[in-house]
Amino acid sequence: MARISLRFSGTVFVVASLACMTAPTPSGHAQGITQEEARRVQSRVERPTLFTLPAGFARREMSSDRAPAMEAGVTDSDGDGLTDAEELLLGTDPNNPDTDGDGLPDGWEVHGVNGIDLRAKGASPLHKDIFVHMDFMTRASATNGLGPNDAVLEAITAVFAVASVSNPDGRMGIAIHLERGKEVPFDADLNPVEAEFAALKAASFDRNRAPVYHYMIWGNGYNGNTSSGNSFAIPNSDFLVSLGLWNGGKGGTDKEKIGTFVHELGHNLGLMHGGSEHRNFKPNHLSIMNYLFQTTGILRNGQRVFDYQPFPLPRLREQTLIEANGLGRSAVLRGYFTMFTTPSGAVREVPAHDAIDWNASGNIDATIPPQDLNDDQFVSELMATPNEWAQLQFKGGTIGTNTLLSEVLAEAERTYEPLPFVELREERQRELDRRIVR
Repeated sequence: MARISLRFSGTVFVVASLACMTAPTPSGHAQGITQEEARRVQSRVERPTLFTLPAGFARREMSSDRAPAMEAGVTDSDGDGLTDAEELLLGTDPNNPDTDGDGLPDGWEVHGVNGIDLRAKGASPLHKDIFVHMDFMTRASATNGLGPNDAVLEAITAVFAVASVSNPDGRMGIAIHLERGKEVPFDADLNPVEAEFAALKAASFDRNRAPVYHYMIWGNGYNGNTSSGNSFAIPNSDFLVSLGLWNGGKGGTDKEKIGTFVHELGHNLGLMHGGSEHRNFKPNHLSIMNYLFQTTGILRNGQRVFDYQPFPLPRLREQTLIEANGLGRSAVLRGYFTMFTTPSGAVREVPAHDAIDWNASGNIDATIPPQDLNDDQFVSELMATPNEWAQLQFKGGTIGTNTLLSEVLAEAERTYEPLPFVELREERQRELDRRIVR
């Protein structure tokens, strides 16, 4: 069985729950990978399987902007393009047009839609799928590249393949389908980003794909700053990764590309910087949606992982912190580390499952003064954070839409909304790097 190792700048880097993607052998446990995770990655990344149709199953042509054309005398209770009898054969729910809840109607995933054979691409009506169309810019002086290499794409695929997400077919994880599109004209600064991004999309992207695919560009920069990326609303179907100005103009490292792609796609899927709020840098939010972890990952079992938070964590009242309670001391936190800002301004990385010395006194004190743990210049309540994988919103923007295909790109642009925050800039990342004490 094959082994895939991801190495960036000489360091083995973990993706989701992985130190590397290995065969399910006992040695995998020493590397922080369970046998079940290894099996799931092996199956999803290396051997995707087609959803099986019964012998003689007749497939129909379907269009996203027209009701399914059904034969006379048949019943399609949920209007998804599959008859109730066909749903019984396939194992889908005749009363739910989207059995697996991924925003794509069952009929699209079986028959295809707008001339796109989703089943041939690995889609299943019983297993959650996300499709992403990736256009890209190039610049010769960006020696790291503006777009992804194969290792970056394999890593992103693995993040979703091992996700703690259940499906009607009994298999865990999300099948993400990353498709390289076209090189688009280089633009050093998409400004204003909404209009210029939409223009590039209109010139390059097949509108027939809009009801199925998230559309993104691996770009250079936007709006005159070093922001790492942008989701055009929360949730949405369009996003940008823009690391071209990072690292002296060399472009993002592999780690920065993986983390930023999954971060911006997370916004497309409805996730926020603070779990259930936009407040950032929260120690009770162990997710790459948190800027503390976006480009470096979360430390778990001695290795860095890219992941959305897979369990809920309680609120933190900065006015009345109890150091002995830490982040709640739940068993799910064992092996995890978190970060927080100390009174001196340093950012400490500490075990998340135990008591936490919030005021950096060197002791676990019975009472401490109010603390600003997330360095937002306020002492307040940091809201509880959810299991983010359980809260993904798959129908952002034009995903699953029945809008007329002639109008779907304009409809996508109408969904754009300025975000109430500035995405992670390189200056902020480098400042954070200097302040972290491990």
